[in-house]
Amino acid sequence: MSDLDPLEEGAASPAPHNPMSHPNAKRQIEERNKARMQQAGMAHLWEACAKFSCPEKVETARNLAQVANENYRAEPQRVNDTAVSGLRILSGGIKSWVCPGPSSAWFGWVPHASLEHDTQVKDWLADCTDRADKLMEAAGFYTESHLVFQDLGVFGTAGLFIDSTGEAPLTIQALSPTQFTFAIDFDRKLSAVRVTYHLSADAMLEKFGKDNVPDTVRADIAAQKGETMHEFIHAVYRRPNAEVLENEAYLGNPMRMPWASCWIHVQREIIMEEGGYEEMPFVVPRWRIVTGTNGLYGVAPAMDALASARGVNLMDMLLATTAELAINPRIKAPPGTGAVDLSPGGMTEVDAGMEGPTEWLSDGVRNFQVGEHFVTRKEAQVLRAFHADLFEQLAPIAQKREMTNGLVDALQRESIARISPAMGQLATDYVGPAMHRIFMILRRKGVFAEPPESAFYTDQAGARYLIFPRVVQTSRMAQALNSRKVFAYRSAMERLLPLAELKPDLMDLYNWEVMHRDLDRGDGMPIGWHLTDEEVAQLREARAEQQQQMQQQQLISEMAVKQPEALAQAAQAMGSAA
Repeated sequence: MSDLDPLEEGAASPAPHNPMSHPNAKRQIEERNKARMQQAGMAHLWEACAKFSCPEKVETARNLAQVANENYRAEPQRVNDTAVSGLRILSGGIKSWVCPGPSSAWFGWVPHASLEHDTQVKDWLADCTDRADKLMEAAGFYTESHLVFQDLGVFGTAGLFIDSTGEAPLTIQALSPTQFTFAIDFDRKLSAVRVTYHLSADAMLEKFGKDNVPDTVRADIAAQKGETMHEFIHAVYRRPNAEVLENEAYLGNPMRMPWASCWIHVQREIIMEEGGYEEMPFVVPRWRIVTGTNGLYGVAPAMDALASARGVNLMDMLLATTAELAINPRIKAPPGTGAVDLSPGGMTEVDAGMEGPTEWLSDGVRNFQVGEHFVTRKEAQVLRAFHADLFEQLAPIAQKREMTNGLVDALQRESIARISPAMGQLATDYVGPAMHRIFMILRRKGVFAEPPESAFYTDQAGARYLIFPRVVQTSRMAQALNSRKVFAYRSAMERLLPLAELKPDLMDLYNWEVMHRDLDRGDGMPIGWHLTDEEVAQLREARAEQQQQMQQQQLISEMAVKQPEALAQAAQAMGSAA
């Protein structure tokens, strides 16, 4: 990502065109189909993960798995909800720890390193953060982010579409990986996204207009079959450099923007709308990437928990059967026995001299506790795969009241260590690209105030560029990941305080101001709550002058007591000099 962005940029509006068969339409459909072949390897795994952890996603995952695999075999019925609970804990926990909601100060834009001491740029970016936060809430960023985190927990891959319309400066929509395919470049940066939609003829006519939809859509409308569904693709991909002109030549021209956008009717191979974007409008985070692969699709916590989820599901099913046998046992009755009445106080007729009905094959009921212990152990493994021990810390404390604060901190550090790779991936794949896209959209929409002059860079040709800010996270998760600094600080204090009186020179080893600024920043304290270095220097200078005046006044008071004649002579001399 470049630190320099053009001063002025055009809107990503569609370009005029004729709805006819186009070679690029066919090429984008072929690219989508090839990507689906790659996706086929994940389809059955996605369906299995959804089966045990996210039942509302099962249908779409199953449809994709059936299309991708001729030998498709459905998973057994789910009877245990531990993975469902684990996913809810994970998705809700990430949302509350990473982007809890508006006015929670979970993120902020700060100046580029070259401008980190520029107060005007800091104040402008703080105002931008405040304005963006309100619009992000109105656009549903936090609700859609929760859906993204849920998909990450199930599929290991998710999608978010960030755009703007004439009515709304910001629109945000979460996408399931079953809806889209994507491609990455050598540096594992997103290079193309192709989303498959199904809309009725009526909806397509409303979205694209009568002149842009193919004849099949118009025919359905004319035949009063507006509910007929049509498949179309929204393809966004990086344009070749040769097609992108420099500076003012391409500004405002969507056909020359770095990212091409095509809306394609699949059956007719027609481009219904064509345009462009200044930035990639899609964000595709992955939970964890495995080395030795192309890094395309992520590995989900549900995949880590799948074996345990299957095991606990099977054992729960067997235990349910065992419990049913305990309540309603099998009965073996000799010939001639009447109807066996198992109701309370029921009577069963038996011939004289014959044994009555007896239970049969009920030995397994005695092993019920063994099965329960197995289920409990497997459920704990499932919840651990979903990091429930991190996001539900009060439950074990309530169960084991002897846990001390130190032990709780140590357990949290262990949990954070396990989830930190995924959180680093989330910052790279999700938070950074999403906030970059939102910043540029809102700036083009005129939502932000005009930047100060120092926020720009002017090249030798006289072109002005905005120096793009950095995104900092001050959420609870960022603080937890940063907790090693707090732990190091506490450990240092525990070592130093007993020695402070004996060896005060040890305190000179530390830069206390830098330490406390860093700790406060890690806790989410706003930058404006700290005085600048210049203000601190002025405050100390004024304090030193005040102390010097107080010392002089004290000396004068002491002289007035000990040497009143000398003080009177000095005052007289000063009066004569005046």
